[in-house]
Amino acid sequence: MILKLVGCFDGGIVLGCAIKGDTDHYEHVCTESMRGTQDVALAHAFPVGNGILTCPTRALAEERADVSRKDFGGKAAKACLRLIEIRSTLGVEA
Repeated sequence: MILKLVGCFDGGIVLGCAIKGDTDHYEHVCTESMRGTQDVALAHAFPVGNGILTCPTRALAEERADVSRKDFGGKAAKACLRLIEIRSTLGVEA
């Protein structure tokens, strides 16, 4: 499935949020979501903007997601666009 999607797009943005709870499940979700995002980017020379929030509290997640404050989703989109530009400049094929 990923291979088909990678071939159809110039890049992708991963958005999500993990908020720490009372178990260690949070640590696993954070680690594996970051690893999966990195694996796709590296294996396919596919520009990915990583907008996965990993936060200890909901308040911090809301601050990071708010477009008038930290706007991490917007920053992930800008990073992806820059990576697409760099890949194009270098002539790298996906």
